[in-house]
Amino acid sequence: MAALLLTLNPLGYFGGHWDDGRYLEAALRGGIGTDHWALRWPVVAPTGIMIRLFGLSRGSLMFPGLITFAAVVTVNFWAIRQAFGVAVAVAACAALLSTPEIMRAATRLTADLPELLFWSSSLWAWWFGRGGSARWLIAAGMLAGCAWATRETGLALLLLFALVFIAGAGPPRRSYGWIAAGFLAVWLPEQLALYVATGDPLYRIHVDLRHIEIPSNDLAGGTAPGASAPLSGDLMRRWSGAGPIRLNWAVDPWLNLFANVAYGLDFLLAALGLAWARRWPRAGFLLLALIAANLVTVVYIVATDAKPRMFMPAMGAACLLCAVAAVWLWPRARGLVASAAALKLAVLLVMLDVATSYAELAPLTRTALRHAAGPVAVDRWTASSLHVADAATQTRLTPMRAPFALTVGKLADYTGTDAPPPGAWQTAWRGHSARLPLTYRAARALGLVRAPYPALYVTLYRARPAAILAR
Repeated sequence: MAALLLTLNPLGYFGGHWDDGRYLEAALRGGIGTDHWALRWPVVAPTGIMIRLFGLSRGSLMFPGLITFAAVVTVNFWAIRQAFGVAVAVAACAALLSTPEIMRAATRLTADLPELLFWSSSLWAWWFGRGGSARWLIAAGMLAGCAWATRETGLALLLLFALVFIAGAGPPRRSYGWIAAGFLAVWLPEQLALYVATGDPLYRIHVDLRHIEIPSNDLAGGTAPGASAPLSGDLMRRWSGAGPIRLNWAVDPWLNLFANVAYGLDFLLAALGLAWARRWPRAGFLLLALIAANLVTVVYIVATDAKPRMFMPAMGAACLLCAVAAVWLWPRARGLVASAAALKLAVLLVMLDVATSYAELAPLTRTALRHAAGPVAVDRWTASSLHVADAATQTRLTPMRAPFALTVGKLADYTGTDAPPPGAWQTAWRGHSARLPLTYRAARALGLVRAPYPALYVTLYRARPAAILAR
C-alpha cells in the first residue's frame, strides 16, 4: 500500500529555501559546516553516501527517506508485536502508513523521520531493558544520542528519561547509568570533533541557538532580532502555528493536534477510541508523557516552528494508542472501526493527491531554456532547486550576470526566489506544472473552490535592451 501511495505522487527533492536544499548543500560541501542543518550528521551523512553510490539525482535523494521510513515501520512492527501482540502491531503500522505527514516525509531529505526512528528505537530499547539489561539500556542511550544529533528537539527524549527516572518507572534507578553511558558514547566524540575543528567546546549548542537568526517565512517578521531561542515568549507567539485553530499561541499547538489534517486523525481517533473502550493500555501514561514532552520541548523550550513535521514522535505514540483502542473495539464495533480506517485512508489519498509534484520542475526548466539563447542566470535558491536537473540543463545555468534569468516558485507558497535579479527585465516565458489533482478537479466541479491550484511554475526573464547596453 505504501509503495502504491508513494508512486501516485512522490514529493521528492525540491530544494530552494526548504530544508532539503540545505541538507543537500551540506552533503555536497562536506566539512563541519556553520549552520544547524550541516551539523545533523544522521541526515547529511546518509545523503552523501547515496550521492557517492548512485550519483546526484531525484532518485538517490529519495533513498535516505525511504530507507528511514522502512526502518521506522520495521522496528515498530517488531517491537509492538513483542509488547502488545500481532494485531496491535498491524494496526499501529497501518496507522503510521496512513498518516499524511509521515508519508509526505518518506521521499524527502528531512530530519523528521530520522528523529522518529531514533526516538521510537530508543524508547523500545528502554522498554525491553526495563528489567535492568545493560545491553538494551546502552542501546537506548546511544539511540537517544543519535536523536539529539538529528535535531535539538531530541532534548525532549532526554527529559522523558529524566521524568521516568524521577518517577522510578522502568529499570532500577542505578541502571540509568547505562543509558547515560550509551548517550555519552555518541555525544562525546561529536563534541570532541567539533572542538578540535572549531576551538569551541559548545559549538553545536551555539550554532543551534543561532538558528532563529536565519530568515523564515513561518516567523512573523521573518527574523527575531534580539530574541533568544530557549524559553522565549516573544519567539513562541510569532511562529505561524500548526493548524487552522488560532486562539492563543500557548494552547493552539495542543488543539491543532486534533484539527490539522496532516496528522489530526491519529490523535482524534486515539482519544475517542480510548474514551469509548474505557481501557488504558500498558505504557499508556508513558505514551502521553512522550506526546507532552515532544510538544512542550518544541513549542516552549526550544521555541521553534510548531508545524506537524516537528511532532513525529508524538504521532508515533498516537498511532500506537489508536491501534490499542482499535483492536479492543474491533469485535464490538467493526463497522465504526472500519469506517475510521476508511476515513484515514481517504484523507491520506487526498493529501497526497493535492501535494505539488516536484518531478515536473526539470521538464519545465528544459522547456524554458529552449527560449533562451546563451547562459541563464540563477540565484542560490533557484540553483538549489535545480541541483538534480540533467547535465545539459546544468551547463546552461550560471550564478553570474547574463541576458536571461530563471526563477522557480509555487503559487500561494514561497519555495524559491520568484523575482528576477535587480535591473530591467521582461518575462520571456512562463510555464506551470500540467498536473491537476483529481481532488481539485472535483472541488472545482462542485463549486467548492475557485482559486487556482498552487502549481509549481518556472519563469524565464529576458533583460531589456537598455539594461543590456547599460552593462
